[in-house]
Amino acid sequence: SPYWRGASLRPDYGRIECPIFLIAGWRDGYSSTMLRMFQRLTVPRKILIGPWVHSRPNVSVPGPRIDYAREMARFFARWLRDEDDGFMDEPAVAAYMQEFAPPRRTRDVTPGSWRAERAFPPQGAADLVLHLGPEGVLADAAGPPGHDEFDYLATVGVSNGYWSAGGLSFYLAEDQRPDEARSLCYTSAPLARETHLLGWPRVILHASSTARVATFVAKLSDVAPDGASALIVDGSLNATRRASVAEPSPLEPGTVYELDVPMAPTGYVLGAGHRLRLALAGSDFPNLWPTPEPARNRIYRGAARPSRVILPVVGPPAEVSPVFAPPPSLDSPVRVSAEPPLQQVIHDQVAGTVTMHNRRATTTVLEGGGGALWNESRLRATATDADPAQASVAGSHRYRLERPDGTVEVVAESVLRATADAFHLEITLAVTRNGAPYFSRSWTVSEPRRLL
Repeated sequence: SPYWRGASLRPDYGRIECPIFLIAGWRDGYSSTMLRMFQRLTVPRKILIGPWVHSRPNVSVPGPRIDYAREMARFFARWLRDEDDGFMDEPAVAAYMQEFAPPRRTRDVTPGSWRAERAFPPQGAADLVLHLGPEGVLADAAGPPGHDEFDYLATVGVSNGYWSAGGLSFYLAEDQRPDEARSLCYTSAPLARETHLLGWPRVILHASSTARVATFVAKLSDVAPDGASALIVDGSLNATRRASVAEPSPLEPGTVYELDVPMAPTGYVLGAGHRLRLALAGSDFPNLWPTPEPARNRIYRGAARPSRVILPVVGPPAEVSPVFAPPPSLDSPVRVSAEPPLQQVIHDQVAGTVTMHNRRATTTVLEGGGGALWNESRLRATATDADPAQASVAGSHRYRLERPDGTVEVVAESVLRATADAFHLEITLAVTRNGAPYFSRSWTVSEPRRLL
């Protein structure tokens, strides 16, 4: 839309004329943006991409955590002080190749290794195509023509990783089997050899729906010999945006469309004996807002309608693996203490709703009697399979600054609710000083869904 286009680099990456050093995380929401920027820039550039979430590489959970400031200092020394220690002569791409670990949201370190490349896509990269086949198989060749179906369930997705620009405590996905039990799945045979993936997987579906508005969510997972299913990467497409994000058009129920589901990029090593699984669903709650219409979706397969997964496969590393220093221990002018975080999924068996609830709170104390800042964030996202149009998200932020000259508290609360044809947003802001009202304001707005 024009609102976002004005700040976008995509119309002309050539506007950037200075050297660029990009730092990204595979589990961050901006991994596609960073890797795409690296590909399209024409200036001297480097990219460092680790297993990190939306957090700095020296503190990210999961790690490994590194001294990224040292790499930044080398970059700035080269281009601002003309001190050349060979930083720009090293391979332009440093990517962490993740490996299987038992899926847990609270994992501290992701196993894997660093890989260096001179370019992206790497030299010698090739596509590995796996076709959706009968009986839930991912196969090397297209099978006989056929189709499979799944019902749209608005609450599928709670096993996925949650993404937020700094607003959650734990981002990683859990074992995918609870969501896979409510999805349409295709699984490969055990891999005969280790397979290295680096780049964007693609998921091409030939699909139809009984609804005018339907989302197709694709998740690729690493299935261990014991059956545990660890998310590698995911993607989604609201099929009304199949031709244009800015100008959506409704689906014609029963019509078959070819859908290219945008997937996030990854660096991942599939171990020998492991299997690859594709899980398809109509929702990814609470990451995606549920579409409003009940639906039964159909996936076609076979040579004439080749629904398939395309994997970006690279060979063994050709460059020496980069080595990064561990993060240093730094002094801080503040002391930060955190309360135990809360993250729950609540299934109300009476109301038939599923709610994701998150709470976190910290206290920051300034040295020298400068005061203390307490803050709390809460999030509640609710959906139901019975009526997917009736989803809601409620959030609140509270800040209380205590100083010798008084106490100021700020409370911001918002609720976003949906009906079949509109979104309804309510926001309130209240400020108190020493317990007395100081400022308040509220906003209420409704917007049509526009095929969302």
